[in-house]
Amino acid sequence: NMSDNLKPFDLLEKRVRLAIEADFAIAFYNPRSKSRPRQFERILDVFRELCEPARLITFARAISTSDEKLRTVTMAEATADMADMRTVVIVGSSQTKRIADTEIVYTPRSAS
Repeated sequence: NMSDNLKPFDLLEKRVRLAIEADFAIAFYNPRSKSRPRQFERILDVFRELCEPARLITFARAISTSDEKLRTVTMAEATADMADMRTVVIVGSSQTKRIADTEIVYTPRSAS
């Protein structure tokens, strides 16, 4: 969660940096709202600073509703306005791959 109501944003950013360093796939829920529009933008900047531009990121908005939208892009293509309070954002690890011509991604269990 990107909320800084109960913890300072610098702690959130530190945790994201450590997760990137460990090469985890990372999920964010409620990443962006009208009251905190800039936090997710800053997190994307951190990813761009530390990751390759081709890293995959999936925006899953309003899944299981009539407003459902699933979109997978590269980190270079991602923008903060692709997310809102109804979006789950999944950032792949360096090993995450896309199934050709789909929005489906997976992270292999082995490092090969």
